[in-house]
Amino acid sequence: MRLKRVHLGDDGYTLIMFGERIAKEDLLIELIGVLDELNSFIGLGRSFSKNEYINSILRDIQDLIFRISRDLAYPKNKLVDPWVSEKDVENLERLTNDLWEKIPEPKYAFVYPTGSPTASVIHVARSVCRRSERIASKLYHESRIDKIYLVVLNRLSDLLYVLARYINLLDNYTEEIWRKW
Repeated sequence: MRLKRVHLGDDGYTLIMFGERIAKEDLLIELIGVLDELNSFIGLGRSFSKNEYINSILRDIQDLIFRISRDLAYPKNKLVDPWVSEKDVENLERLTNDLWEKIPEPKYAFVYPTGSPTASVIHVARSVCRRSERIASKLYHESRIDKIYLVVLNRLSDLLYVLARYINLLDNYTEEIWRKW
């Protein structure tokens, strides 16, 4: 008779750093999972893009997502050397502003989330990032994560919106503006 190996995940739990056992439906695990999904969509965007500059931005975003996930995998009281900081917020804001200046008018409009394949994937990534931001907000308000993660995700979702629009500009796709207001 062969014994089956039992996996912690089979019982609905997972381990984070320091062996802390957490239920898979816990909001922290949900956030880490959504960040994994976001990272995968950013990777899909990279696979579509032939532009080295865009790919370097997307690669840096993936690195940031990995760093956020690493920090979140530590119990809050045991994270002594965070890999995410105010410098990340500044970098995201600077890049967002730089790209924003290159986007033609109208800047303050609702655009249909479509365009080139790369831009369309980045629009999906933006919506996934917004979902991660909502989860992070709840965790922050429950004092389970530090505010920096909420702020970084907020700035990242802004960047992804502007980046999708900028990619459409580079790829010569005319954006569809929703003008029902």
